[in-house]
Amino acid sequence: MLEGFLGLSGWQKASAVGDQFKATAVTGEPLRPNWVLPNSDGDGALVAVSFDSSDTVGRGRGVRAHARLVELMRATGVPLGLLTNGRQFRLVHAGPDYDAWAEWDAQTWFDESEGRETLRGFAALAGTDDAETSTERLERLIDAIRESRTRQGDLAQVLGEQVRQGVELLVREIDHALDRDTGLHDAVWTDPAGGHRLSDDEALGAIYQAVDQSRVLRRSRRSPDPSRSKGVWSGGGLQDEGLVGRGGP
Repeated sequence: MLEGFLGLSGWQKASAVGDQFKATAVTGEPLRPNWVLPNSDGDGALVAVSFDSSDTVGRGRGVRAHARLVELMRATGVPLGLLTNGRQFRLVHAGPDYDAWAEWDAQTWFDESEGRETLRGFAALAGTDDAETSTERLERLIDAIRESRTRQGDLAQVLGEQVRQGVELLVREIDHALDRDTGLHDAVWTDPAGGHRLSDDEALGAIYQAVDQSRVLRRSRRSPDPSRSKGVWSGGGLQDEGLVGRGGP
């Protein structure tokens, strides 16, 4: 798959993997990739491959293998990792405080329509073509991922500022409304059940309950599907760079 179909060559395998691509986990156990693809300069690696014996990559017993690969990537600075059991392939990107992945199931690749589009998406991400070498393709993918993370960071900063301004406006308007209407002020700080004035602790407790309830409602509306990829893969950066087609994963 990696060498024949994707055209990725120049791997360091098994005992040939350099010591700079190995690490020690916080638990003291050794972290070793099975294969490593060095970059064009030879002073680093583009991809670290880890073989997983679990039935399902990244789930159940496979969660530990994913965590070990992410810890290895952070320790060695390898930007991409591939976790596979031979049937499923999970392409991983890890940063200092985040990780993101996209995955494919080879059993679906031979299905009509959607399965073949998924295979084309995998090849578009990690493969090579006549215009680029394998390392050039992966280096462009890594650049696109990092650009996507930058865009997400900028978006989060903008949204955070907008939320802050919105909260300030809301608090200001509430203060004005309470100043104008003393009856409303008394109603806000009165327990509707007992009729007594709320203490500071009771008021804070009511606020915390309201916040928790709003989080529950937001989670129920999202209904996330754990089988879908997340993080950088769903951002617009990769599609903008022409690395992922609309029909890809």
